[in-house]
Amino acid sequence: MADDTLAAAVRTIYRYADAAIALHQPACRQCSRCCRFDRYGHNLFVSTAEAALFLRSTAPSRIAASVTGACPFLRTDPARCAARRDRPLGCRLYYCDPAAQWWQQDLYNLLHGRLQRLHEWFHVPYYYGEWLAVLGTVVTSLTPALTPSAQSNTGANHFRAPS
Repeated sequence: MADDTLAAAVRTIYRYADAAIALHQPACRQCSRCCRFDRYGHNLFVSTAEAALFLRSTAPSRIAASVTGACPFLRTDPARCAARRDRPLGCRLYYCDPAAQWWQQDLYNLLHGRLQRLHEWFHVPYYYGEWLAVLGTVVTSLTPALTPSAQSNTGANHFRAPS
């Protein structure tokens, strides 16, 4: 993501998401369910541009050596994210509040479609990968996969092209 314009465009989508979420006012109980993927049986997926933006703004040393089960950016007491600024769209939109269930998926689909179009507009290969696998690639390789200096998609083993 050498082009700061792409980073700004992704952040614009994130700001739109944050504003839409604020309108719905979902309840967050700070129970960390959203970040404990293994315990609650859900996965978080990210696009190439989201992963690149996140990894661009996060030092690889901040990623826990063990990336299994729960997000390594989960902090406890109280449960909260330690990497909020450029966290992926799915992190922003997932609330375990039952009242949020009716609008979450529609908003995700709308904004994920916009993220897909950004890949086309900026000629960035679109891959959709599972969050912990992408972070695990960074830890395993000891280099920041998908950073602006990367010339190839080093996370390709953990991303899948859309069908």
